[in-house]
Amino acid sequence: MILLGRRIAIYHLIIWYCGKKDNEKAGIFKKIEFYLTFPNFPQLERQGIEFHTKIEVQA
Repeated sequence: MILLGRRIAIYHLIIWYCGKKDNEKAGIFKKIEFYLTFPNFPQLERQGIEFHTKIEVQA
C-alpha cells in the first residue's frame, strides 16, 4: 500500500512539474540540484567488497 502511495505522489509531482514554464523548471532544478547525488561506483564496489570480506571473516 505504501508503494502505491509513493507512485501516486510521484505521478502528481510529475504532472505538476510538467505544467510549469521552462524558466520555472530551471528555478526548481537550481533549488534541488545540491541535493541530487551521483553515486561513485568504484567506491561503492570497494565498500561492498570490504563488507563482504568482513562477513566472511565473522562466519
